[in-house]
Amino acid sequence: MVRVAMHPLSIHGVGPRVGFINIDETESGVWFRPEIAQVGRFGLGPGPHGFHVHEAGNLLPGPKDGKVIAGGAAGDHYDPLRTKTHRGPIGHGHRGDLPFLEVNPSGDLSTPVFAPRVRLNDILGRAIIVHAGGDTYSDTPPSGGGFDRVLGGIITNDCPYCKKNEDRNMNTLLAIGVGAVGLGLAWMLSGQKDEPKGSRSNAACPRPTQDLALNTQNRQLAIDKYDYGPLNPKEPSTAFWKKIASRWNKPPSAKNIEEAKSARCGNCVAFDVSPRMEACMPGPVTNAGKLGYCWMHDFKCASLRTCATWAGGGPITSDTVSLDWQRRKGG
Repeated sequence: MVRVAMHPLSIHGVGPRVGFINIDETESGVWFRPEIAQVGRFGLGPGPHGFHVHEAGNLLPGPKDGKVIAGGAAGDHYDPLRTKTHRGPIGHGHRGDLPFLEVNPSGDLSTPVFAPRVRLNDILGRAIIVHAGGDTYSDTPPSGGGFDRVLGGIITNDCPYCKKNEDRNMNTLLAIGVGAVGLGLAWMLSGQKDEPKGSRSNAACPRPTQDLALNTQNRQLAIDKYDYGPLNPKEPSTAFWKKIASRWNKPPSAKNIEEAKSARCGNCVAFDVSPRMEACMPGPVTNAGKLGYCWMHDFKCASLRTCATWAGGGPITSDTVSLDWQRRKGG
């Protein structure tokens, strides 16, 4: 059994644990058994609510359809066969389409549901999301009409966001309670280095900019899951750009491929090249463009590359906007 800690989601980040969903695998599928009381406080009224496994194991805010939404970093519904269609738990669409969860008249989520097409090993480490609306098990309205992402958890017995909240609370108490000594201890406990010379804000550099192993790990996840690339943007990389374009149209036209080539990290809404972030960077990149920070996937990113989660509206050039992204991500 996997006991998944569930959290309220908002555009400001991930809240404290409020309950669990227990996941049990059988020979014929997987049971999901929620234990979350009084969900009306999160805006979930009595009745059905969309319930899905999403692609990524990330509950932070992220871009969707040109704007930042709660839980957006979880990506779309888990769809390993790339069906791009929502057909519910027994249809031939997203594998992450689960039976809707029912909030009972008392305001609790406690009724188990069974998903026959799911296997536990396939969904470990991914996000499960409870939505504000119901689910029509069709693409009308889009994704079944679940709309806002209200509660979420990562499918693991660990509780990654519990630790983050505990660390943040401890640092806050230290900073408030014991003056300069407390501030110094909080800085050390945060695991951050001294602020880089030339930084224009009091916020620390994102940890991956100072931790090569963590940065490499996060970049590899972006390569494996979201096609971060190409390896050398100065080369034609025809197969790569065709693959990126095919996420939007199959088969992609020549125009689609050219459009894909225009969607680069350097003009993504999450690409940070603000003055404060430039002070965190080790130096310029030549073959792959300018080096900036990707708030979507948390690594040092090259401007001439792209990935499948690209969203227009960037880059970030203001320290104020940069700090707002860091605050929303809990940094």
